[in-house]
Amino acid sequence: MPESEDLAQAESWEVMDSKPQCRPRLTQCIADSWSSCTVFLQELSLFKQQNPGKFCLLVCGLCTFLTILGSYIPGVVLSYFLLLCAFLYPLIKCNEFGQK
Repeated sequence: MPESEDLAQAESWEVMDSKPQCRPRLTQCIADSWSSCTVFLQELSLFKQQNPGKFCLLVCGLCTFLTILGSYIPGVVLSYFLLLCAFLYPLIKCNEFGQK
């Protein structure tokens, strides 16, 4: 074989490391998700302190909805779906799916 073919084959099979480029973006997405979750919990705690009656009504309504939904769909499927959404949220937010 000619030497130029060996060189072309070696270049075509060269290992490319894309991890250093993806890591800061992934870290930023996870940090943004964490800060959003923290802000949500702080706002929820503030809402609980300022409006205990409305908070109780909101939580009871959510639990009633989940009870009714759980009677139609098994809890394992609901738990799997919620975990799937929680793990895929940073990916969806980071890649901005659904936005033009």
